[in-house]
Formats: sequence, C-alpha cells, structure tokens
Amino acid sequence: MIDQDLARAVYGDKDPVGLAFGEPAPEETPQRVIGVVREFRKTGELSPQSSFLFHFMRLDKASWRQPSAILVKVKPGTPAVFEEKLTALLQGVAPDWSFRIKPLSEVRRSNFQEFLTPLAVGGIVSFFLLLMVGLGLLGVLWQNLLQRTRELGLRRATGASRSAIHRQVLLEQAILTSFGVLLGAVLVIQVPILDLVGFIRPQVFLAGLFFAMGVIYLLSALCAFYPSTLASRVHPAEALRYE
Repeated sequence: MIDQDLARAVYGDKDPVGLAFGEPAPEETPQRVIGVVREFRKTGELSPQSSFLFHFMRLDKASWRQPSAILVKVKPGTPAVFEEKLTALLQGVAPDWSFRIKPLSEVRRSNFQEFLTPLAVGGIVSFFLLLMVGLGLLGVLWQNLLQRTRELGLRRATGASRSAIHRQVLLEQAILTSFGVLLGAVLVIQVPILDLVGFIRPQVFLAGLFFAMGVIYLLSALCAFYPSTLASRVHPAEALRYE
C-alpha cells in the first residue's frame, strides 16, 4: 500500500492498484500495489511530508527484520487491563522480543511534545533576542537624533511641520532597514539553493522569509516611532540654541 505522492512519482496518472511495484531480485517474491492512501506523516501531523509505503511482513520469516512498532486496532471502550493480556499473548508468540504497549493517543501526544518543545524554546530565545535588538536600536536612534537636533531645528525654522519631521525620520529608518533586509535576504536565499534545508518545502521557506522580513520592518518602525515623535516636538528656537 502506497501513498498518493509515491503513486504519482512511480506511476504518473495511471491507477497503480494491481500493478507490480519495483523489480524484485530473483530470490524475492514480486510485490504489487493493493491500495493507495492519502498523505501519511509517520511522526505526526507536524512532521514533514514524504513518500511512504506499507508492505506485508511475515514475522515468522528469519530474513525479515524485527519491526519497531505494531499497530493493533481494538474496539472503543476496551479497558486498560487488555494491555496485560495482549502483552502476555505477544510474549508467548515471540518470547525473544520485548514489548511495550502504549495507546495511540499517548504516542501522538509524546510526538507533539517532542516536536513542539524545541520550537517553544527557540521562540522564547528569539523573543528575547528581538527585545535586546529593539532596545539597542531604540538607543542608537535616540542618540542619533540628539546629535541632529540642530539640523531638525533648522528644518522646523524654515517651515517644516512636525509631521514632516516625523515622516523624515521614519522614512530614513525604513531605507536603512531595507538595505539590511535585502542583504540578509541575499544571504538567506543561499540556504535552499545549497539544499541545506531539504526537509522544508519551498513554499514554507518563502513564507517564513517574508514573515521574518515583515517582523523586522515592524520592529524597526516601532523603535523609530517614539524618537521621531520626540524629535518633532522640539521647538525651533530651542533646537537652534542646542550645542
């Protein structure tokens, strides 16, 4: 049994059910497709999508390797005591194997925790890094505007409005941010070109890239908004006396 991606890659638009799968060795039994399922994600819904197949396995054949997991379907409402009976039954069939039974819901929950924990830790670290960058950028902008108080005062004295000063500072910050974003995008785009993150689909990578660019612009605008507001409130007479 194969999934739709594998069926499309091997058989194209043909119906694969009943067709031979692969070219078996002389001592192997030929395999054929008995069904097609939709996309299958082995370790949970958040795992990357990939081609997958299910094949019949004979546990009494020495040439087959020991399976890592066996899925057993039981009736709804089956009590937990059934796990002990099932363990004893399996141990009697394969005394050399060891078994550990877990409900499928518990396995899914564990997989979600294993997948989301690194993302949560990375998100927290990224938040504090962005906070530190924002505070540093705010301080740099404030210091820069203090050094340009006389320049901004001259603009106010020649007739520039407070909103014009406000727009000037924001526009300058947007231009500087654009240079940094473009340089960073040129470097980051090399990652998929060099196939360093092959497990991430191009659509996901591009969405993440544009989202990061938007966050950078938003952070830059927020950091520039308060200093530009204060700079626009400086009285022209006070600014011209500023040393």
